[in-house]
Amino acid sequence: MGPFDQMSGMIPGQTAQNTDRSWDILQADGALQFYGWRDLVFEAHRTGKSPFWNPYQLGGTPLLANGQSAPYYPLHILFGKLGFPTGPAIVLLAWIHLAIAGLGLFALSRRLGAGVDGALLGGFCLALSPFAIAWSALASVMTACCWIPVLLAAQLNLIQKPSWRTALATCGSAAMLLTAGHLQFIFYGLFAWLIFTAIAFFTQLEKPKPTFSVIASVIALGLAGFAALPQINPSLEFSKSSHRQSVASEEGYAAYAASAIQPWEFLGTLAPAFMGTPAHPDNAGSEENIPSTLSTFVKPGGNYAESAIWLGVSIVLALCLLGKRTNWKQASPLIAVGIVGLLLAVASPLAKLLYFGIPGFSSTGSPGRAAILFVFAACAMAALAIPHSPEESDPKAKAFPYFGLLGIALITILTSSQLTGLKSWMGFTMGPIIARRTTEALPSLIIALLAAAGAWYFWKKKGWIVAGTACAFIAHLISVPTQILPFSTPPNIQLEGAESQRVAFVNKNWDFISASQSTIMPPNFATIARIQDIGGYDSLMAMSTVQTLKEINAGADPAPPTNGNMMFLKQGLSAEALSDAGVTRVYSRYTVDQLTQTGEIGDVRIYDVAGPGVFTFPSTDSKLIELNTEGFALQIDGEGDHIARFANLPGWQMTINGKPSEIKQGKWIEASVPAGQNKVEFKYIPPGFLPWPWLPAILAVLAAIAPFVPLKKQQNDEIPVNSKSDDE
Repeated sequence: MGPFDQMSGMIPGQTAQNTDRSWDILQADGALQFYGWRDLVFEAHRTGKSPFWNPYQLGGTPLLANGQSAPYYPLHILFGKLGFPTGPAIVLLAWIHLAIAGLGLFALSRRLGAGVDGALLGGFCLALSPFAIAWSALASVMTACCWIPVLLAAQLNLIQKPSWRTALATCGSAAMLLTAGHLQFIFYGLFAWLIFTAIAFFTQLEKPKPTFSVIASVIALGLAGFAALPQINPSLEFSKSSHRQSVASEEGYAAYAASAIQPWEFLGTLAPAFMGTPAHPDNAGSEENIPSTLSTFVKPGGNYAESAIWLGVSIVLALCLLGKRTNWKQASPLIAVGIVGLLLAVASPLAKLLYFGIPGFSSTGSPGRAAILFVFAACAMAALAIPHSPEESDPKAKAFPYFGLLGIALITILTSSQLTGLKSWMGFTMGPIIARRTTEALPSLIIALLAAAGAWYFWKKKGWIVAGTACAFIAHLISVPTQILPFSTPPNIQLEGAESQRVAFVNKNWDFISASQSTIMPPNFATIARIQDIGGYDSLMAMSTVQTLKEINAGADPAPPTNGNMMFLKQGLSAEALSDAGVTRVYSRYTVDQLTQTGEIGDVRIYDVAGPGVFTFPSTDSKLIELNTEGFALQIDGEGDHIARFANLPGWQMTINGKPSEIKQGKWIEASVPAGQNKVEFKYIPPGFLPWPWLPAILAVLAAIAPFVPLKKQQNDEIPVNSKSDDE
């Protein structure tokens, strides 16, 4: 999963593949970041190594501590141990996580009193929501988000049916969330749990005896947090010295709020196609395949996924069915979560409070990402609104809910035509672009409204719940684009001689709206090829690494304006600093006057750099014997000093012939070795790592098998509070 084909022309010696798909800078991260990270993690688990370090990017950089690699997420451990190929594993995990999101919402809706059909529809629409599908391109996002409804369902079960089994379910699902890898979405999940739990204790208890549930909830979350520390703690420690450090400021908040969901973006609520569709181009008079999404034209760096607060026709219809029959007290925890998610997504004062009030929150991404809480809550509320049984039908029922849906559709169409006042940061006139989006969206909206009419008719007039739900399924699939993710074959990268040395690729920029074919080697593709690259792309990187790259670039910022997490080499580089960093070969489509060209691959120039390389050995008989995700091992013959040009970050340990030895202070890893033949091993253990990384997997397994353990006595409080019968 990822647009590898769109970037094939960036690889030296390979040609660009023709594709009509537009460039999506966020979807590209599926290829640029997550494929390489998952590939290293799976390889580490398959070979029995610790997934601590990536030796192939940025002159060596932490892997576990970058956060989103999520090496100790239980399903990543399982897939690695089973030896799944990386590409198919990522796709299969994406489907699994969408299914978990839907099943979690099904379980939560049922515990809140929804019927089977309503819970199925709610879960289906969440799993195939614009948010869930679009963010599947960034694997860590739905890996985290899918566990939010599961955690809340488990927590509600613990409140309604307190027992060791329900407490263990809460603990296990929290452990899965906490190890999923994306700290911003993990925070949203925990914030939702806090709000939901606090209100549910007052609204869901059948008997006023919450002591066990309160204590069990605290212990369950505490134990899950303790279990997840081996993965989370290194990220928190590394962030203290990373390039993502920032101090909350009014200027920073203004930039943060500018990326929030804007009022006009809610016009995609019924039919997201009004806002455009990823992968479908709108050339707008340009030669580039610009994404058709309005946010691309209006918001610098705007992206479909970052604005995906939309629900689809079926969920809006179901929400229109809410009324006097709705148990608002019972639904209040959901409503609170949805309101909080909405307030955060639009950068309300609540978002500002978190931005300035929580340490590190100013370093997170767009506030629009909190839309997951709104979308999830809306789907669950919709599940509660759908009739449970034929007895709820009424042949004389008025079609007011459906007329409400039509009214929203009419307002959407009329308001959309008034958006011509939007300004494009790219200089385009927005009127024709908006007209094209409206014209494209109308046919699917009309057909979806017809299917929704069938859903309302069968639900309310005839009492045919299954038929109505089937119509609602169809309406959702028609109104919500689902074919928006890119799939292609990862490249087979061959750069002769590059595997034995550290290399660099000279680039100028990275574009929001097109895959620039002037770029050499997309960031992190070197990891796929197992080539050591001085540049790279990571969510967290050491400030010292950024400083080294700035020195190599003769003081210029190594990051392109579009992405502060990418580190490029520029034409005006310093040959001396490049050599000092261990680089011995440079690839560039541009002339690098400071270096002497020694070859070429097509239109790519090759420059060899005089210098020591990655390793400075005391003798020619010394060599590298191992390089992996734990560190590296060397055979060194002869007495003297050895330098390995990997950043001397806190966490490196060295042994000589199995005996611990000290690493010297300095920019690079440097050590003295005695006379004779020595095996010198360097292992990186990230600061903050704790020796129980398997505990989350154990908790998850125990939570999964606990329901199958028979209880000696079935207690009354083990009967679901909202069930109509023991059978149900």
